[in-house]
Amino acid sequence: MVLTRISFGAALLVGALSLSPHAVGQHSSSDGGGVPHSELFPMPSDGLTIRGGEEQSLELLLAEFGRVTGENVMISADTGRDLNYSSTELIGDLQIAQADVYSVVQDILIQSRFALIDLRRQEPRMLSVLSLDSPARTSGKDRARYVPSERLGEYALDSALLIQTVIDLPNTDLRAMKGSFRALVTDPSTITITPLPESRQLIIIGFGKYVNDLARMVRCIDRASEQRSALDEEGDPHETRSEGTSLSPLPTVSRHSPPDERPPHSELFPVPSRGLLIREGESQNLTELLALFAEATGERVHYDEDTRSVLRRSRTGLVRSLEVAPANVYTVVQDILIRNGLALLDVRREDPRMLSVVSLDSPDRASIKHRARYVSSERLREYALDSALLIQTVIDVPNVDLRELRHSFRALIVDRNTTTLLPLVTSGQILLLGSGETVNYLASVLWCLDQGRWLGEASDQERVLYEALLKAADRRGIEVKKL
Repeated sequence: MVLTRISFGAALLVGALSLSPHAVGQHSSSDGGGVPHSELFPMPSDGLTIRGGEEQSLELLLAEFGRVTGENVMISADTGRDLNYSSTELIGDLQIAQADVYSVVQDILIQSRFALIDLRRQEPRMLSVLSLDSPARTSGKDRARYVPSERLGEYALDSALLIQTVIDLPNTDLRAMKGSFRALVTDPSTITITPLPESRQLIIIGFGKYVNDLARMVRCIDRASEQRSALDEEGDPHETRSEGTSLSPLPTVSRHSPPDERPPHSELFPVPSRGLLIREGESQNLTELLALFAEATGERVHYDEDTRSVLRRSRTGLVRSLEVAPANVYTVVQDILIRNGLALLDVRREDPRMLSVVSLDSPDRASIKHRARYVSSERLREYALDSALLIQTVIDVPNVDLRELRHSFRALIVDRNTTTLLPLVTSGQILLLGSGETVNYLASVLWCLDQGRWLGEASDQERVLYEALLKAADRRGIEVKKL
């Protein structure tokens, strides 16, 4: 028997045409989506032991996963072949507690480019695994589970499970933002962002973790749009500001976001128990270095097959051995990784903590941006030394004419595979994505442009980027007030 499934997203788009502006949002919890995550994905009967390296294929891992969760896992022939040839690729074995089985297995699957699709939550419960390298990879979006926006936070740890939701954005001009939303879609086979201008809503399809981060960002943009509209009604701040007007304080906190209650960087990446000895020259490859790093920090480090070969042939490049103090372990290892063309992705900060290393020469390099960690502008400075860790944030630049300067901003982008600078014209904000170090450089330059002065001591790199931006604006005949 063949089952035909109709995409909920397609049905919702059709339905939205005949609904009142907020009818979709009000209707959202009635489609079975109101059941808590904990009931849909109940506690497994036991924990799991995942063997590291190449000892355990993902097919065997899923068999164990099905045994302890009671899930019936469905795999197509194409995906089955990919799973059989893929291993967990963890440094060291990993013991998973019952409560973490679903999320950790998903973290390993998504790093190896496999998605999880919820087929049914009634007994017998059934999940499907889909290879993102399969010709059928686009079919996963049609079967993404619908989650009402009020339940979205329950899916924040689901890094491989495809879901869809509807977000209300009553203050955002979605027609004007359509191009900006397109730029956020790094992998069209798994991510869809569909604006519904008439109802002021946004349909988002993607992985649970990604959808949560994106929802947080667009709500921040919506709050900014609301305040910007209020200011426009009172008068244009560009016209009323005089030379004697005092400038805004250091804008490290977005005026439109609630205080970030998530842990600071120092708690998410705690000081390791001991330091590292990094050997000189050819005597230590990066696989060996990452094993020492994992041992010192307690991080579970994952990498795919393409990255593994890069790590094995790459060396630290040091002319003499280096003794690294515990407080510097994370940053020094990142400096070595990025200079060997490797980026770091934060997979999970809950125990067991997990990081993924990705080669920037990998065919998958363009799609890694949607896995960048979301950091509020309030916390941005804490990531200034993270040279390989990818993050994303939204900063306020209310005094910059984003419409005029948006093309000049291209002068600030060095690597489009890992860096994004996206002006959000209607809200007076810019979305930044890249390494923690790069995002901080860019934010500093843009805040300088916005405030008319450097906010603190500017580095040589920041001054170079600022000059590049001024030259790009000058070539386009755009006048920018210089320092």
